[in-house]
Amino acid sequence: MLRKIAFFLLFLLILRVSAQNVEKNVLFLLPFQLEENSLIEVEKFKTAEEILDFPPYELLGFWEGAKMAIAEIDTPNVHLNIFVRDISDDEEKLSKVLAEFENEKLDLIIGPFFAKLFPIAAEFAKTKETYIVNPFSTRSDFIDSNNFVFKLIPTPTYQPAILHRLLFPELNNVNIILWANGELESVKENYINYFEENMIFFKKVEEVYGVASLRRNLEKKRQNIVIALYENNARVIANLQALAADTNMILVAPESWLNFHNIDYQLFELLHLHFFSNYFVEYKDDRTELFMLDYLSNYNAPAQLERFSFQGYDVAYYFLNLLINDFDFSKVTYKPLSFDFEFRQLEGGGYENIKSRLISFSDFELIEVK
Repeated sequence: MLRKIAFFLLFLLILRVSAQNVEKNVLFLLPFQLEENSLIEVEKFKTAEEILDFPPYELLGFWEGAKMAIAEIDTPNVHLNIFVRDISDDEEKLSKVLAEFENEKLDLIIGPFFAKLFPIAAEFAKTKETYIVNPFSTRSDFIDSNNFVFKLIPTPTYQPAILHRLLFPELNNVNIILWANGELESVKENYINYFEENMIFFKKVEEVYGVASLRRNLEKKRQNIVIALYENNARVIANLQALAADTNMILVAPESWLNFHNIDYQLFELLHLHFFSNYFVEYKDDRTELFMLDYLSNYNAPAQLERFSFQGYDVAYYFLNLLINDFDFSKVTYKPLSFDFEFRQLEGGGYENIKSRLISFSDFELIEVK
């Protein structure tokens, strides 16, 4: 009997030791372009904006954020081996890096970021049955038949449902108008299909006929939801100015409008602008403020969305925790600082994030609609 107990205790000890020695290998494929960096005189940069003119430095923020996440993850039973390789848009360079890991066990790959390289890396990941993350691509074709791929940027397909849930859950008092001019046709079709499938009444107004045509379709006693589906800078400015007096509306427009030249943000305020964003930071949030202070302390530079600082932290923290928990989504409760993650697996394919964030322009601040 004592012998059996001794064997049982020895078995438990072996299990405990093995659990403490689990290793996971993670490969980051990042576009540092180190050869080019050596030719750039860093001391000549006067502002962060000048640094952003050089893509290698722009993406450096992603790795800085990722390093902070790696340092914060507490894994007493899992040892993370982190490999980082410099990958630009050179297919030959990528092939050499992948060959280096041909006979190595990989558990997670993050990157590469360039569109033409990712399918190559994704196919490599598929053959090795390794999960791979694409943080920034809008393409969906590479997840169609590869169930190891995670695509983080949502397609516009999911936006109509989000808009319905957040802006007009009750349909009795709304007047929905699609205001389009031939641009963004696929986005328009998404809305038309969703509204028709869910029996939501809406109107279609062609932007080429001017603001007068839109105004004829507005209603005084109902909340007008105007979904603008065009991106011509000059037309946007002219239309906003003409609509300034029509404040009984919520204007849903592409995020690109915020970056147009000569835009008067007062018009966004008057017309209650809303837009979808793939990533957004609430700078007054306590967690965000703490991250920004830590980032500044670590790198003597501010954390910025434009430099992908927040995104790098989110991607690394979320997916490393997902890896540690054997990709069991129910065990990872991390709330990202910039992304919003909810993944749906395509039939026979990979995982696509379906959560776009709806942002409103209110009191000259950007606020997420929840």
